[in-house]
Amino acid sequence: MIQLNITVDIENIWTLSMSLVNDIVLMDITKDMRLSPICCVNQCCLHLNVPKLSDITTSSSKDRLPNIATGSIIPDHYSTFIWPIQTNPPESSWWQWSEFLQYFDRNGKLLTPLGY
Repeated sequence: MIQLNITVDIENIWTLSMSLVNDIVLMDITKDMRLSPICCVNQCCLHLNVPKLSDITTSSSKDRLPNIATGSIIPDHYSTFIWPIQTNPPESSWWQWSEFLQYFDRNGKLLTPLGY
């Protein structure tokens, strides 16, 4: 048997800070979903550059951003992360994304508002 002594150094580890109470990483919610919807939701998160629930809510932290369910890019949204390029997902992915958002809100109002 050959034993290797290998060290892996990772630079620029991507960590998310949760600055609001009740904020969550969107993809963490998908752990109990089937693979196909997970892929669709991930495509939409990547395309929109939104890892957290707070990234798709208004400044009041009580409402979802208008038109986010249909894939409208968020104006003035800035991220310091280097995102992979995700082309606009197909309509079927946006449908899954819209269904996924119902875990958090009803008619655009968050079920559990974010707070400080």
